[in-house]
Amino acid sequence: MNDEPIMATNDDASECKRGAVQLGYWQDNYISLFVKQIQRKAPEIHRGYYARVKGVEGFVHKFLKKVGDRAQIVNLGSGFDTLYWRLKDDGVRIANFIEIDFPSVTAKKCYIIKRNKQLLDKIYEQDGEVKLSATDLHAGTYHCIGADLRNIKELEAKFQQAEIDFTSPTLFIAECVLVYVENDCINRLLSWIASKFKSALLINYEMCNMNDTFGDVMLGNLRARGCTLAGIAACKNLESQRNRFLDNNWQGGKAWDMVQIYYALPTPERQRIEKLEFLDEQELLIQLFQHYCICIGWLGSEFEDIDINDPLSDIASESSTSSSQTLRSTKNNIALSSSIASLEFTTQEIHKKINQIEVLLKFLIERDTSPNNIHLQDQMGGIYSKLPLKTKEDVEDLEKVLEEADKNKTLEEILFLIGGETFHKNVYNIMKKLLSPEATALYSGLGRKNKMPFCTLKIYEVIVAAVRRRFPEVADTNIRKSVSLFLATAKDRLKN
Repeated sequence: MNDEPIMATNDDASECKRGAVQLGYWQDNYISLFVKQIQRKAPEIHRGYYARVKGVEGFVHKFLKKVGDRAQIVNLGSGFDTLYWRLKDDGVRIANFIEIDFPSVTAKKCYIIKRNKQLLDKIYEQDGEVKLSATDLHAGTYHCIGADLRNIKELEAKFQQAEIDFTSPTLFIAECVLVYVENDCINRLLSWIASKFKSALLINYEMCNMNDTFGDVMLGNLRARGCTLAGIAACKNLESQRNRFLDNNWQGGKAWDMVQIYYALPTPERQRIEKLEFLDEQELLIQLFQHYCICIGWLGSEFEDIDINDPLSDIASESSTSSSQTLRSTKNNIALSSSIASLEFTTQEIHKKINQIEVLLKFLIERDTSPNNIHLQDQMGGIYSKLPLKTKEDVEDLEKVLEEADKNKTLEEILFLIGGETFHKNVYNIMKKLLSPEATALYSGLGRKNKMPFCTLKIYEVIVAAVRRRFPEVADTNIRKSVSLFLATAKDRLKN
């Protein structure tokens, strides 16, 4: 199994977190020490990471409130996570804090810690010592160790080096980690924890509800990056996430999708972050939230009453599964929240928006009536009048036209003139210009579900070129994701 693509997900997640922190979603004084350069992500990504970080934090504090300074925390697949330092800033006392990841990841983390006084000062204890090797670091109550979660014998030996106490209440955290490991290995890991610890809580942030079109798109994008989700079977739904604990000798489990988690976070904070960036793709955010979850499992009766009510939220949770009525209400809430956020501008910002709209209208009028654009349309011949394409034959005709290099460049120029505030919106506008809902339903990004592959067409190459000209910082993989998502939601547009 090639672990390199899995390790690369740490870089992606760390960049997303730093981007969100930089915009003010939450405070983290340390993430910038681990991530130097970032590419700005879409607003729904920032909001998703906010829900992830704050959701996990909420359960961490619930655990700490119950056990106090007896707490041990074990972060499985910790990557460049900064939870230890953030807890120290909050004055939280931890008996033992252990971070585990692939040795190549912990080697980078140890190197960064060693070179940054701001990080070292928090782990150093008076009269204590810092033991540092190529992949491991031991300092007082903090330990960063390189180990493979698939190797229980190695893991137990590393735990002993970190002076873990199997009799103390222990919190395990796993954020998008277990899904990359074979189910048999994770089952062995969970069973081993259940056999060694009598008092424990595990917080798992991961995918769920993956057996639908949106889930297929997510899986396709990850596979395209070389990430094989060996443990995806446990991500079928919330019930399968809960049952994984019960099947491996844990006393109980609960699970909530991220829609529920998001609305269980404090209302004032949600309202604050919703004003940071205008979100024009509410449906995409809802779909993302529906396909991720936080689930918990526990050993020992002291954790069985943990839920997503106060203090994680100022509202109580009614259930760990979403009813259709709750979902409809949530969609309305997200749309309403975004609408409120977009209205709550200062007078100066409103004038700025009006000016932007005036400029955009002027541009659109000039674009559609300018001799240059009319000339470009003429160069495409009769095929331009067929847009949006309605049949497979129309698409094939355009493909033949694009075999000529000059026609290829002409279509790129035409598509480049199509606007959009974000690159997602730009892609959607281009796709709507090119394909009717009927034609869209014939294709998927990579040709799954008995549909024809769209991302192998010359049309797709032209779309990528046009979008990259307007948004040069956007990676081709992100454009492919956006195109694939547009195709995957074709049925919704046909219904409308």
